Amino acid sequence: MKMRIELDPGMRLLPSPDKTPRVAMGTDFRFFAGIGNGGSQDLMIEDPKGTQHILIHVLSPGDTTENFFLLNPSKVDPVGEVTAPPHEEIPVKPGTYATFRFSLFKTMMDRCLAEGLFTVSFSYGDSRSKPATLISVFAPASVEPLLSILDGTENDMWVRQESLKLLRRVKPDFAYDFAKPDSHGFRAWWNAEKGKPEVMERFRTE
Repeated sequence: MKMRIELDPGMRLLPSPDKTPRVAMGTDFRFFAGIGNGGSQDLMIEDPKGTQHILIHVLSPGDTTENFFLLNPSKVDPVGEVTAPPHEEIPVKPGTYATFRFSLFKTMMDRCLAEGLFTVSFSYGDSRSKPATLISVFAPASVEPLLSILDGTENDMWVRQESLKLLRRVKPDFAYDFAKPDSHGFRAWWNAEKGKPEVMERFRTE
């Protein structure tokens, strides 16, 4: 069995001085992964679309222990009934992969609002992939995603508050009322001021 993981090829990357991909904080951290067959006969595995035997392992900036989550968690309805996703075995032909994609942002948005190195891998049964890495950077490309998080009333309040703190690094006098979410004023200011050296300087790591 072979296993691989990499950043989703469709992700927008920032310029990097080394080989570690850099991604704007606030954007969706997406990954492309697969379980491959290096043998000469079909390999039977549980379909990644439904199996609950694939775990995603994440070491976030500032953490000393990993977080992990199921690729396909069970769903809980309003009355508390738990339903596992349907799953079945599929054959993986020799020399091919059964591939899947996943997002860190949808599962652990709070962790993704951190600057620094993320190390991400996945396991299937007793096998584990080599890790993929990315560096999260507070950058001008972070502004619009952070504003969307801030205005998203469905988001956790702590995550919205963290987004506000980050945006105030760019505009310290940014006034915001969580009871009446509206960031149009910031957007108007940003559209007029972005690109100015004194504003761009505020994105430097504190």
